Amino acid sequence: MELVTLEKLAEIVHLNTSYFSIIFKKETGYSFTDYLVLCRIDQAKRLLRESDLSISEICEAVGYSDVKHFRRLFIKIVGAKPSAYRVLHG
Repeated sequence: MELVTLEKLAEIVHLNTSYFSIIFKKETGYSFTDYLVLCRIDQAKRLLRESDLSISEICEAVGYSDVKHFRRLFIKIVGAKPSAYRVLHG
């Protein structure tokens, strides 16, 4: 999986990284980093509902290498542990 970065996206659309960051926040209401985290957590929620992948496999699939960090972010955003989310929505 290729890592998505602000720099790569800015290069693709031929904009300065700082300017792209400003435009991105203006259009989405989120910083690029916050938006990327939300997208990754949404994908993790989908995988928890629709697959039998382990939490660590889902963590890696959505772009995180540290399961503890992934779990903390998931709990902060969703309000439940990934395992509890799976039980409730799986």
